[in-house]
Amino acid sequence: MKKIFLPISTLAALLLIGSGCIPSVEPTQDDIKENETIKQEELVLQESASLEVTDQEKKDNIVIIEKVVSSIDGWVVLYKENNGVPRNWIAYASITKGENIDVPVVLPPTESAEETYFALVHSDTNSRGKFDFPQHDAPIKNMKAVSFSTHKNDSAAEDEEIAEIKTETTKKEEENKDEEKTEEPSVTENVTIKADEVEVKKEEVVIEENNTEPTTPKTEEEKVEEKPKEVVAPAPEKKSFSITAKKWEFSPGIITVNKGDEVTLSITSVDVTHGFGLSAFNIKETLEPNKTTTVTFVADKSGSFPFFCSVFCGSGHGGMKGTLIVNE
Repeated sequence: MKKIFLPISTLAALLLIGSGCIPSVEPTQDDIKENETIKQEELVLQESASLEVTDQEKKDNIVIIEKVVSSIDGWVVLYKENNGVPRNWIAYASITKGENIDVPVVLPPTESAEETYFALVHSDTNSRGKFDFPQHDAPIKNMKAVSFSTHKNDSAAEDEEIAEIKTETTKKEEENKDEEKTEEPSVTENVTIKADEVEVKKEEVVIEENNTEPTTPKTEEEKVEEKPKEVVAPAPEKKSFSITAKKWEFSPGIITVNKGDEVTLSITSVDVTHGFGLSAFNIKETLEPNKTTTVTFVADKSGSFPFFCSVFCGSGHGGMKGTLIVNE
């Protein structure tokens, strides 16, 4: 039997090839692009959202989105309608992953009572808790915008009708006064009438002289009429209230003051971050946990005005409300 001797280097090479040790190959640019496309498609599949909103009456520049379901934390954003399509965004509110009920969105005070809006859900991908659109926080893909309209409340419409009726009545009264003025006698007729009155008075004086018991003339004090007493309005008061904010209520929930009072509210959150919004008096504050925020304003108009939590704080956020009552 013939023996074959191989060099050690040759033998090592054969062993490596037999064990499948092949030099690694660098990925191509096409491979990298394909991987990025797959990752983007996976991210889109993870982002999904839906919302429900109906036409409603706008109260204190606030609209309510009845239900938002989202697979991620994000924002519900309102766009202004223009020729049947959404144009510029005008307001937003934060939402959390899962189901969100009765999400309040505060509109700019310049918005009229009757408008049409589109609602969309945006992701929160950059600075968490900060709305960074349009650079970041883009709308969720494959989601259709939902449109709804706002309208005036019935009492406001009735007030406008009453005001129009009062205006028409006032005009008619002024027209009637002008007609009465044109029918008054001329200056010459007035002089004649006055002369007749003087002659009558002289005759009455002659008759009084024949009377055995002349009447006693009234004194100047008897002729002076009593002046009506002036009613002095009560001076405005300074009123202070301490309010506790917690999931999901304000305590007390009803604050009562008089018109003209200087009102100071000291509001303390005892659990998580809340907000305090009183749109009728242009107040909007963020309430940090275990800190007291103080606001002062003059109650210069009467009526009932709602206050609410303006920062999303959980599932019961939509019901965290109260009322400020200002008596006349």
